[in-house]
Amino acid sequence: MTKRGHSNGTSQTFGASSTFLGSDYGSYGFLSEKRMGSTESGAAIKQVNSWTSTVCAELKQQDVQIFTILLGASPAASDLTLYKNCASKPEYFFPTNDSAKLKEIFNAISSIIAALQFTG
Repeated sequence: MTKRGHSNGTSQTFGASSTFLGSDYGSYGFLSEKRMGSTESGAAIKQVNSWTSTVCAELKQQDVQIFTILLGASPAASDLTLYKNCASKPEYFFPTNDSAKLKEIFNAISSIIAALQFTG
């Protein structure tokens, strides 16, 4: 089975590579359009991960609190590091394979945000 697009938050392969457009359509269009800098899926994933890392770093420099939730993914250790490092603090990273835990995760995040508002 081919994983497609960014359906669970990770940068994955783009499926349908045998089509003339080189991929399924995703949030960045088709691989053939080179919006991710390449028509090769591995290079495109590296580019998207680089953009993600840059945006996270820029937001943190502006004191934006970033929470990351990784749902239903079994990404490589490097992907885990990307999303964990994107979070403002290690405890703001919430990986889970169980969608039933989302309510618990969002409750935890709302408690953190409420505490930040009172102490800020």
